[in-house]
Amino acid sequence: MTKNPSYSFKWATILFNYKDYQIIYRNGMWTSVEEIWVNDELRHRQASWKWRTQNTLQLSNGETLDFDFGYEKIKGSGFFGGQAISLYVKSGENEVFRLEPEKEIIGWKGLLICVAIGFLLGFFVLPLIFG
Repeated sequence: MTKNPSYSFKWATILFNYKDYQIIYRNGMWTSVEEIWVNDELRHRQASWKWRTQNTLQLSNGETLDFDFGYEKIKGSGFFGGQAISLYVKSGENEVFRLEPEKEIIGWKGLLICVAIGFLLGFFVLPLIFG
């Protein structure tokens, strides 16, 4: 079993099994695209810049799953706190899967790196664009 969530350069991927279904929830790291795969078949694809999304998906046995995906604030994580992903899946009133935030996605070191990269790109690229 893979670690939940797993991160690649392009996707944050959450994998879980429910009954006879393998469900993969993917969210783009650099884009607004989210996908839900059931047994290696793409069943939902949506672009959304919202902090939380709710989706409903019907399985082949007629059962309906409600997905609640988003970013949650982590308390006590550094000076400013942090953000981490969460996924809650329900079938009716029964909870099927829960992924609660454990750690922040980008800490203060990551934020400093992003600021440095933005500064360097702005310093070298803007003169080329605006002469």
